[in-house]
Amino acid sequence: MKRLRDFCAILMLGVFAAFPAAAEIKIEGLWIRATAGAGKVTGGFGTIRNTGVNADDLVAVHTPVAATGQIHEASHEGGVMRMDQIAHLEIPAGAAVSLAPGAGHHFMLMGVTAPLKPGDLVEVTLVFRDAGPIKAMATVKPLSAPK
Repeated sequence: MKRLRDFCAILMLGVFAAFPAAAEIKIEGLWIRATAGAGKVTGGFGTIRNTGVNADDLVAVHTPVAATGQIHEASHEGGVMRMDQIAHLEIPAGAAVSLAPGAGHHFMLMGVTAPLKPGDLVEVTLVFRDAGPIKAMATVKPLSAPK
């Protein structure tokens, strides 16, 4: 009986070693810019913290208040601001990635279904390759919110 118990313990250790711990993702300070007038596009910002031992990728953004969410990378080239959609954003193990206005990363919401006013709370689902979907509440801030 002891041999069987030892065999099962060794087998379980092998199973756990074959599947390393998933990333542990935390969403902090999530916010969205208010829409202007009948504006249908806005940006989202905040911090994604990976407290796990493995990297993970942000692969999608969804919210009930917009038809589409996209992950974007912004840069300055020759004095011109450029924004490109990217397929995923790596969140390294033990690191935080800032989604901020200006150059860097953020998410865009397109086809916003109703005006977003300062003070509104919006549910946003960030989808990660390993951690899966994580829901968070985003505060809507004025268009003049700091960049």
